[in-house]
Amino acid sequence: MALFSAVLIGLIVQHVLWPTNPLKILKEKISKSIDFLGRIINKLVTLDINDPHKIDDIVLPLAASLPTSTSLLHDAEYIIREDELHAEQFIKIIESIELIYADLETLKRIINEGIDNPLINSFLNVMKDDYSKSCRLFEEVSHQFAKRECYSEEIAKLTEEIGKRVTQYRESGEWRSYTPEEIEKLVLIETSIKSLLESLDNISKAISEINQTNVSESSILVAKEA
Repeated sequence: MALFSAVLIGLIVQHVLWPTNPLKILKEKISKSIDFLGRIINKLVTLDINDPHKIDDIVLPLAASLPTSTSLLHDAEYIIREDELHAEQFIKIIESIELIYADLETLKRIINEGIDNPLINSFLNVMKDDYSKSCRLFEEVSHQFAKRECYSEEIAKLTEEIGKRVTQYRESGEWRSYTPEEIEKLVLIETSIKSLLESLDNISKAISEINQTNVSESSILVAKEA
């Protein structure tokens, strides 16, 4: 119920407070959402939050912002030239953010259920540095509209490093004394983080395509004026 209420509030705000520059507002909201997601994930994987209610206080405002971004994209189609809008890339970004939100819900649930579980705490401590790096990448990508860089290579490198660390943890055999249900939770944490990084990679690539097109269009305009 709280999630639907947050979504409704987001839609009301969007229609009452009409933005003067929808495309700019859209980019800002996407950037804030990416940064916000990274900070939430960091709180979870570093065990900085151990109260489900505190987590919900952070997550629910994000739920309200996502439909607002989608609505802004829809509204912008009527007032901005199609070649400037990059609708396909923005839709890909918004869909990826929604996938991240879904993975975040899984991650939140598993970690909340295993707050006092020695196996989950042990695993997160081993993965803490690598998972913190993933959160920093979220921060980098959140600034990508302004920086005009692509972080796909860094994301791929970190994904590989995380895979190696997980393999080392498995080979240590520490998990063998735990139940299949507890081990399954570790697998869900691992796959959720992997999926989060895949979605972040798609976002970074899409933003890079938008930035590259904008640069190309600006170069053509300058050449014509010359």
